[in-house]
Formats: sequence, structure tokens, C-alpha cells
Amino acid sequence: MKTNVTISRRKFIRVSSIGVASILSTNPFNTAFASTHSDYIIQLELIDNIKSYCRNHLGMQLGSYFYTNWELNDGYLHYLYVSNKHKVGVPTGLQEFYYFGTDIKAALSAADNFKRKGYHTMVYQTAGTSATLLNKALMSYSMDAIAMVVFHEALHVHLRNTNKDIPLSIEEAAADVLAKYVAKTYQKESDLIKRRSLRRTVKTMEYIYKTVNHSCEDLEKGKIDQDIIFNKCYKRIKNKLKKANSYQQTRFSYPVNNAFFVRNSYYSKYYFDLEKLYKKLDKSPERFIDFIGKLPKNLDAALLIIKTQKLIS
Repeated sequence: MKTNVTISRRKFIRVSSIGVASILSTNPFNTAFASTHSDYIIQLELIDNIKSYCRNHLGMQLGSYFYTNWELNDGYLHYLYVSNKHKVGVPTGLQEFYYFGTDIKAALSAADNFKRKGYHTMVYQTAGTSATLLNKALMSYSMDAIAMVVFHEALHVHLRNTNKDIPLSIEEAAADVLAKYVAKTYQKESDLIKRRSLRRTVKTMEYIYKTVNHSCEDLEKGKIDQDIIFNKCYKRIKNKLKKANSYQQTRFSYPVNNAFFVRNSYYSKYYFDLEKLYKKLDKSPERFIDFIGKLPKNLDAALLIIKTQKLIS
């Protein structure tokens, strides 16, 4: 019987960033390999250019395997998020998420098991992960979406390769803030990304983050019925996604429950605080990356430093 192995996010990112993920992939992209993937030449050119930009302009340490190898079992990758039923939060003793690779059946089966225990669940699928393997799903995204994904994952890998360990909700939000501003700067130098498309992607993302944050605040207050909040949030997101690209539709088109909020709060809860920090650091990606990497593991201590912009020496 096939068994699925779940690992913590920290271990998953650390292992993949040092190249063990290459075992799971085909040969690195080269001229011979390109001939069999000719439909993706432009996408691969963009990714290669972004890799050089991150290394040469931002000083990021990405290792040798950053978006170099191809996923062996092509398709979307699946994560399972679990939350308490009556409040947004990971149940005691459970992981922040469970990773199932391309095995959607195993992810759904695990979700059913948690549902029977009374928890809220969300099976999330994505083409971009900190394993940073190339796959057809990622290649199907718009060019601006690919750029956002690659810049986002670059921060994760850089932090792992420089032995930094900061709170997950800070790291995810910081990666999105960095991706937004660096992609905007990079777009001015690249004819592969359309400015209007990138702006729409960012505006959609930020609208949904505000919607998630407001919904979580309403849930915490407890004055509005939970199902009413879920339904209202779902309708707002669904309406916003009508003109969104496939990347964002894949990212946000899910039933809304507490597990949905667990997953998306990692990205949204401190996003706007970190955007303020980015601006106070003169919109310097280098300063921002350095500052984020010096934050402590403790969330409350990290938030205080972000608020005051005073690092503890």
C-alpha cells in the first residue's frame, strides 16, 4: 500500500533548498531538453533572467537548484490545511500544513479523516513551492504571475540558505511584499511582463488579503454568525476573481471556512504591516531582505521590531 509522507514546512523548505529535490526531477534544463519543451522557451527565459537578477542585483543566495530541474510527476502540488471548527487556528498537536505532492487522492483522504474528527479542512493546490521545481502548471501562468511566484520563492530559499528561521506568517507575507515591489521594478527592464497585467495581479491579491483580514476580525469578535462571514467572504472573492488570471483563480478559488483562513492568513495578516516596513526602508529590496533575515523566531518579538524598525543587536 502506498503511504504518503508529510513533513513540516521548515524541513520541506530546508531539504529542497539544498538540492535533495533534484532527486525527484528530470535532468536540468539544457539545449537538448529545450527542444522537447519548445512551448516554454519564453517562460524559461523569464525565469532564468529573474534568477540572475536575484543573484546579481539583490545579492540573494539561491543555490544551484533554484528552478533548474523539472518535477518528475507533473501536475499541481497539494497541501492540506486543518483548523479548529469554532475558531481560526491549527489544532493543538497538528502541523501547520501537510504536503502530498501530486497525490491528490491521499490529500483528500487525509482531509476526510480530519473532517470526521470535527475539524475544518482545505486541500490547496499550487504550481509554485519552495522546492522550486519547474512544471507545466507553472508554465501555464501569465508571465507576471510567474515572476511573482519566482520572486516570492526566492526569499524562502535565500532565508533557508542563509540559515534564517523567522515566523512563518512573517516570512510568507514578506515574500509577497518583496515579490510585488521587485516585480514592478523588474518589469520596467523586461519586455516579457506587461505592466497592466502585473498591476491587476497585485490589486487582486491585495483586495483578497484585505477581505480575508476583515473576515478574520469579524470571526474573532464573534458578533456575526460564522456561516454568514464565510458566505460573504466567498462571494467577494469570487466576484473579484472573475477577471483574474489562472494563477489567482487557482490560488483563491476555494470554499471558505476556518482552514481557508488559516492558510491565507499566513500571507495576509501581516502583509500590510510589512509593506509599511518596506516603504520605511526606502523601498530598498536589499535592506528589506537583510532586515527580515535578522528577525527573531518569536512572533511577538518580531512584530515589535517591525513596528519600531529597531533590530535587537
